[in-house]
Amino acid sequence: MLELDWKLEVKVVEKNAYNGFKGTCLEEMLKERRMEEVIVMVAMTNMCCETTMCDAFLRVFRDFFSMDATATAD
Repeated sequence: MLELDWKLEVKVVEKNAYNGFKGTCLEEMLKERRMEEVIVMVAMTNMCCETTMCDAFLRVFRDFFSMDATATAD
């Protein structure tokens, strides 16, 4: 089983739109760390997750969706 390095620095990106990239420093943070992949784990799958994943793809990040770490309302 893969072990995670919990000593990594954690950054919180606050957002005011459905898209996690819009109006935030998320893209700059990812590029600064030479990250090429995004794992989306947040509530409102049909809104925030979908919008952020589409934008990540357009910004040439490989994006993954964690079905066990997302939720939505009926």
